[in-house]
Amino acid sequence: MKKNIKNLPNSIPIFPLDGALLLPGGILPLNIFEPRYIALVDSVIGDHRLVGMIQPLSNNELNNKNLYPVGCAGRITSLTETEDNRYLIELTGLLRFKISKEQKSINGFRLIAPDWEGYKLDLMPPNESSIDRTELFDEIKKYFSRNKIDANMSDISSASLHQLVSTFSQICSFQPNEKQALLEAVSLEDRVKIMTSLLKMDGVANLGGTSLIN
Repeated sequence: MKKNIKNLPNSIPIFPLDGALLLPGGILPLNIFEPRYIALVDSVIGDHRLVGMIQPLSNNELNNKNLYPVGCAGRITSLTETEDNRYLIELTGLLRFKISKEQKSINGFRLIAPDWEGYKLDLMPPNESSIDRTELFDEIKKYFSRNKIDANMSDISSASLHQLVSTFSQICSFQPNEKQALLEAVSLEDRVKIMTSLLKMDGVANLGGTSLIN
């Protein structure tokens, strides 16, 4: 798929999933077992292979007004079918979208018309050279220490910033609105600042459970 919004589909299926965050360039593994989402995967696997990941604002995902307005389209880059008829897939984040309108559902899954226009820069490699990673890296080390996680800090320090942010967005217990703030950040630099603040927040014991993002 050429990296140009003109080559992107004007209709994609969406997978509303609370707390699941896919960022451009990130990888999200999913265990697909509901019949409607099996049908969703089947509908795109021979075509553009794009699935729109988006968070619901509440548990009532049948109401379009209860979806966050911005999600991220991921391309299915790995698929395994299990003996019990599940799909184990990996989505690689391509670019974000706004919901332009919801279309008629098919086979139980939802379709939307995505507005890609505001997110064209997601298709370009991020420029990390001018972003200071020192504070983020320090907060990651503190997170590992207080959670007694044994990690190879050498490998982590050599990872790209967008890989670090994508990985920690998934493994840390951030609130859905905090994850949405990471998704909607204008630039990678802004995303790094938000991630650093969230990790600091996580380290403040007497503020446990308090959301940084209102």
